Amino acid sequence: MCTVDCNVRINMDKKRFEVVFSQLTKRRKEVLLKFLENKTDSEIAKYLQITQSTVRKHIEEICKIFGFENDFVDERRSKRRDLYALFAKFKPELLDVSIGDTKSLEELNCLNKSNTFNFKLDNLHIDLTTLFKTARLLQIDTSTVNQIKECIDKSYPVLNEINNRQEELLRLQTKEKQGNLNWIDKQKMNKIVPSLSDKDKQRLFAKHLGISENDVENFYRVAPVKKEVFIKICSILNLTWEQVVDLNFLKTLILLVPQVRSQYANKIVDLCGKLHILYCSKPIEMDDLYVDVNILNQPASYQWLDLSEIPPIYDQETHEFDRFRLGQVNQPRVDGFFAVETYDNLMVLGKPGSGKSTFLKRIALQCNEQQIQMDRVPIFINLKAFADFSKTIGTFDLFKYIIRDLDSCGIKEEIILCNLLEHGRVMLLLDGLDEVSKNNNDEVIKCIDRFYKQYFKNKYIISCRIAAHKYKFSNFRDIEIADFSKEQINIFARNWFTAIDKNIQNGIIKSQKFIEQLQLPENSQLLDIAVTPILLTLTCLAFQTKLEFPSNISTLYKRGIEALLIKWDEAKGVKRTNVYGKLSLENKIELLTYIAAKKFEISRYFFKKDEIKQDIVDYFSSLYDYNENNLATLLQDSRLVLESIEIQHGLLVERAQEIYSFSHLTFQEYFTARKVKTLINNSDSTIIKYIENFGDERWREVFSLVADMDWNFEQLQFLKKQIDEFMKNDESSELEDVILWVVNKSDLNKFETKYQPATIRAFYLSLALEMIFDASSVRNINLSLACDIDKNFEQDLQKGNTAINNLFTAKEFDLGIDLMLVEKIIFTSLGIPIKNVSLPNCRDCDSQLNQALIELENEVPNLLKSQEIEYSGEFLENLRNIAIKYRKIGYYWLFSDEKQENKLKQYYYAHKFLVKCLKNAEDNQNITVAMKRQIQQDLFLPWNKL
Repeated sequence: MCTVDCNVRINMDKKRFEVVFSQLTKRRKEVLLKFLENKTDSEIAKYLQITQSTVRKHIEEICKIFGFENDFVDERRSKRRDLYALFAKFKPELLDVSIGDTKSLEELNCLNKSNTFNFKLDNLHIDLTTLFKTARLLQIDTSTVNQIKECIDKSYPVLNEINNRQEELLRLQTKEKQGNLNWIDKQKMNKIVPSLSDKDKQRLFAKHLGISENDVENFYRVAPVKKEVFIKICSILNLTWEQVVDLNFLKTLILLVPQVRSQYANKIVDLCGKLHILYCSKPIEMDDLYVDVNILNQPASYQWLDLSEIPPIYDQETHEFDRFRLGQVNQPRVDGFFAVETYDNLMVLGKPGSGKSTFLKRIALQCNEQQIQMDRVPIFINLKAFADFSKTIGTFDLFKYIIRDLDSCGIKEEIILCNLLEHGRVMLLLDGLDEVSKNNNDEVIKCIDRFYKQYFKNKYIISCRIAAHKYKFSNFRDIEIADFSKEQINIFARNWFTAIDKNIQNGIIKSQKFIEQLQLPENSQLLDIAVTPILLTLTCLAFQTKLEFPSNISTLYKRGIEALLIKWDEAKGVKRTNVYGKLSLENKIELLTYIAAKKFEISRYFFKKDEIKQDIVDYFSSLYDYNENNLATLLQDSRLVLESIEIQHGLLVERAQEIYSFSHLTFQEYFTARKVKTLINNSDSTIIKYIENFGDERWREVFSLVADMDWNFEQLQFLKKQIDEFMKNDESSELEDVILWVVNKSDLNKFETKYQPATIRAFYLSLALEMIFDASSVRNINLSLACDIDKNFEQDLQKGNTAINNLFTAKEFDLGIDLMLVEKIIFTSLGIPIKNVSLPNCRDCDSQLNQALIELENEVPNLLKSQEIEYSGEFLENLRNIAIKYRKIGYYWLFSDEKQENKLKQYYYAHKFLVKCLKNAEDNQNITVAMKRQIQQDLFLPWNKL
């Protein structure tokens, strides 16, 4: 807390000033002095090794105790000159300003606080020293260029280099006359140029001074350089800086820029201060949500790669997708603001919803607050609005449009903008080049190009969707907004939930839960898409209400795709017209579905441009009546359609030159799932070929998404019928023998149970599969299929430590005995030790079986009750024979080939899928209990008898 009287006024006397100054802490004085040196917050923080927020707090308190109240959070910047004038009057030794300069400083302060612009640079008679001490940048006057050129020509490094070259040339010429010139010397002599180019002179001069060549080049070509560099160059050239400095530039920099920026500030805040979020009823403050942007110095699509050079994203051994590899780039990420400060002009590229406009708005706000480009005035223009306005008035004139914009803020004289532009004091932010309609696009590009060539000294930043970027503006560097890193996702989530909740603590708790769940392995598909602001926002919205992700995750993907297909452009008022625009939303989805499924079925995730064009041709051929005469038109249309998909939605993206993929593997899986579901909806028997993919880990997420979609009774019946038809196509009886055993073993006339018949059949089918496939060395037998069918069965299994004990507790003795026997057989066959052979829990329920097991146990020599014994192959055979004799379980199921085994797996996983679809339909109240039972009663029955 500040303990100094805060009611001090600027007209305080010297005594009062000294009292206030003496009460400042040492740290606060250090901040104050750096602030008066015109240092930025980041520069002060770095110098004093404190945070920028601490710097801001110190400055706000300093302004307050000296009587400069801050009505707005960031008004402290406009108080710098007040403080400067105050210290020039009472403590000039800290500023190295004489008392005689005070009047000029006060005059400067009054000018900058003026709200009117009756402004001519020639009429401003401000002391040069005062302007100089305030300036951060200086540039030479154009009238002095020749003088400076002569000085550089006469400078020591230039004359010395010329002299060295001439001496070396003379030496070699002498050797040549003497006939002693070898071929190396001859080559050297031919390369020596006695004179120096301007570039050579600048390079030598920069090296001699220990400064960058760029600084010398800027000085030479009448561009601003840092004040200390300007003075250093003038000193070496024996020039008096006052004689060569551009006074009009200095006046523009110190007097005009702060005034215009101050008066235009509210307009920038109004245009850029709030973010309008899709599916949110009100905008969110930029400061509350913004996450620092990273960029790629070279857009990923600019690289040249062969398909063979792209590493696979599916691991055949682990059966897992490396989802992040799809969009992986092999170049470092660079801080976005570093790029803004480093490069002169930028073309900011990115996918739809990647944060391009938000980045430009943040740049404008930061410049407005003098955090970056503090010697420039930010002007933000929405190019679509500019194009629409220009079309209305019949002329595309960027200068007049900016004048109109400034006029709305009380800045009415054209000469003001002229001075700013001529001295390079504007940072022009042109947002959304891709949003300009096709009819206006060429005019807008020509307009920007003309404006840039006339006012090239200014800083330009343009944003555009990467696929729409065709025209190359000269001297612009292309950069691409990078996908969010995991750290950025975490920061965005924290900002989002805090901003929405309006309670910091609650927001942090919610964001932590969100991040924890998002990083779970089962949510890797969500993490895959949550790397752009638009899709991460949708993910946060889906989580927000219940603090968990929806169980029906396909709905979230559907909303994400709809957002990219139509909602995002609608929200921004953008209408795009082309051949692709003639397609309905449903046709667009069908086209993407066709491409996605066709490629996924053959394990393709990257594809060449010509492949996609051919797929588009094939789709259009099925949609419209094309003949061979229209082939050229069709191929041309396919190119335009591909470009439109990329530009408008970003669902297909160019990963390298003419190599494409879906923006996220999750979207390719979703569209493939949609293809499968559409076939079922249409009762299309070709769905039968997809049943072969059940059990294939590569298709796991596809079928999971299909199961999450809406189902009705007729669709479920059709799916059940197709699964049975798939099995009927097999001529072998081996598979049906397994099912016949399942049916016979599940005969409810042979034992009592409270579970429904389908549950019992699922139980025994699972045991059969465990016996056939050796349980993959897993100690717990997988009974998930029976659990999916019957909640009562699932609840009983979860009551105790083991499934066997739980079944005995539930008085399901037959199931418990059979499960125990199968477990012992499997463990023994795998060489896993077991403690005993007999069934102590079921002496009363099957005494003959238990007696046989006790006798078998007694055959093992030196058996101790507490020991785990690995039994021999003979023992295993005897154990199997006992199980078969007394329980009709433990059979060897031998198949003629691997195809039969795979088909049994497909049958099992197809039923798991069907049961999941059935549950989804029941949960959504799309079927009645009677309908559910009707389908369940036919599960796991011999297909040739249905």
